[in-house]
This record gives sequence, structure tokens and C-alpha cells, in this order.
Amino acid sequence: MAVYRGLLSRKAQRWQDIASAETVGLVQLDRIERYIQEEGIIIINYDIKPHHVRFTTHQQLGFLGTCEYHLRGPDEEITLDAPLAVRQQLFLLAHLAFYCGIGYKTSMGMGQARLRE
Repeated sequence: MAVYRGLLSRKAQRWQDIASAETVGLVQLDRIERYIQEEGIIIINYDIKPHHVRFTTHQQLGFLGTCEYHLRGPDEEITLDAPLAVRQQLFLLAHLAFYCGIGYKTSMGMGQARLRE
């Protein structure tokens, strides 16, 4: 749970930093966190392998592979205050991860992510 929260917080903050004034409110972290706590996101399939990246002064342990998530909660109604359902917000943040990366040393090429449907 803490991993999801930290990852989502960073992606939601990045969205706040780069989104236009008209779209900044589309991602609502409090609704996403409530969805995770009440309904849950579960990993239903994965294929990961450890991978080391060697820098000049140290090694960084990471992994390569795929991970498939299942969103268990139902879609809620869309309102003026919430123009996107939580599932749509998560989908939006997943697409953002392709451009911004996930985790540590993204500017050095680590944390690359792709959304596969």
C-alpha cells in the first residue's frame, strides 16, 4: 500500500507541475487513495527479473519486466467536481509515466515504463 501511495503521490505531483490550468484538477489524489484503500488495486500477473545498473561509483539494483494490475472497484459517477472517474485518472497517470518515468534516476534512463493494453 505504501508503494502505491508514494508512487501515485509523485506522479500526481508531477501532473500538478506540468498540467495546464484547465486540466490540473483532473487528477485528484485523495479520490485515488480512497479507491485504493476501499476497493483495492491488485497485481494479477507479473514477470520480473532483477537487473543491476553499474555506475562509476556504485551499482543500482532494479528490475526489468512486466506487471499487470487489476482495478477491483466499480466506476463511480462523473460530476462537475470530478470530471474523470478514478480509473480514468489512473489511466492518465499511467500514460504520464511513459514521459516522466517511475522511481529513481529517471533523468538517467532508469524507471522507464510503458502502458500495455
